[in-house]
Amino acid sequence: MQSTPPNHTFTAALLHDIGKIVLGPLVKKQSTAIGDLLRKEQLPFDEAERAILGIDHQEVGALLLREWNIPESIVEAVRWHHQPNDYDGEKLVVDLIHVSEMLTWETDVEASIESENYKIDDQASQRLGLDDSVHDLIVETMTAELRKYQEVLRSESAETGSG
Repeated sequence: MQSTPPNHTFTAALLHDIGKIVLGPLVKKQSTAIGDLLRKEQLPFDEAERAILGIDHQEVGALLLREWNIPESIVEAVRWHHQPNDYDGEKLVVDLIHVSEMLTWETDVEASIESENYKIDDQASQRLGLDDSVHDLIVETMTAELRKYQEVLRSESAETGSG
């Protein structure tokens, strides 16, 4: 396995959920059906999205990026970020995006319906060398930092009279 993330990692991470922008209006229209499926079947958002809409944000994002002639390494990372084990190429970037998104949702600072029922893929964690103690430390640190920034934003908002 490659030990240093390739140069396209940051770009892939920035673009990983671009399909949500395209699917947004459809998801909004079908939000009740998607939400019901999430709760009743305990499905992750992308699976409920696929069941109701016939496609998910990963697939839409990959299609869009291919249309824009974005490098295939980025397209593949976007396409497989929720199913890193299904990707048959070099998994480092896909694993990094997958695990970082799951860790972010575990902070629960800004929970949403989209973060329900997702779990970090154990194999992706193992490939990255992420054991339980490191996992817990990351979530604890991220939560504390996010809360600190939320407080700063709240106080700035209150000072300016906005929000």
